[in-house]
Amino acid sequence: MKSLNLRSSVVAAIAIAATGVAALHAQGPQSGPQGLASQTPSNVNVVNVPTVTVGNTELQPIPVKGPAKQPVYASFTATIPVSLGITTLGTYTVPAGQRLVVEHFSAACRSENQNNERGQLTHGGVILTFLPMTSVPFLNFPGQVTSSGAVPVSTYIDEGTVSVQITRTNTDGNTFCTATVLGYLTPLS
Repeated sequence: MKSLNLRSSVVAAIAIAATGVAALHAQGPQSGPQGLASQTPSNVNVVNVPTVTVGNTELQPIPVKGPAKQPVYASFTATIPVSLGITTLGTYTVPAGQRLVVEHFSAACRSENQNNERGQLTHGGVILTFLPMTSVPFLNFPGQVTSSGAVPVSTYIDEGTVSVQITRTNTDGNTFCTATVLGYLTPLS
C-alpha cells in the first residue's frame, strides 16, 4: 500500500485556494446578487459608421411598422337596359396623395335571357383585370339566369379613377349587376 503524504496534500489544497482568491480579486470588486459587478452609466462616442447586427434569426424577423393602410370596399350596382351591350357600374376616385392597392374584384349579374357577361376593372382606358362569367338558370326566379365570379387582383393606382364595367352578349332584355372592389389606401411617399 502506498503511503499518503498528508503534508504535501494540504500544501497543494492551500495553493489551489490561494490561486482562486487571487483570480477573484483580479476581476474587481463583487457585489449584488450572484456576484454581479456594479456598473455605472457612461457616455459612448462612435467615430465611424458602425454595422449593427441584431440577434434575431430569419425565422424571427425584426418587426417593422409599415405605412398605414386604410381599407377600401367599393360596391357598385346598375341595370343594363335593353339594347346596350356595355355599361359602367360605377367609379372610385383615388384621393390625392394616396395609392390604391386593389386585391380583389368580384361581380354577379341576373338577366332575363341567356348571357355571357364580362366584368372588368379599368383605369385610364386600360383594362386592369377582367372576369368572364357564363349565365346559368336562376333556381329561385324561373325565367331568369344568373352568373357570378371573383378574381384576386394585384395592382395599384396612384391617381385618377377606377371604373367597373360589365359587357354582355345578349341585349334583348335587362341585366342587373353588382360588383365589388376590395383593397386599401396607403400614403404616397
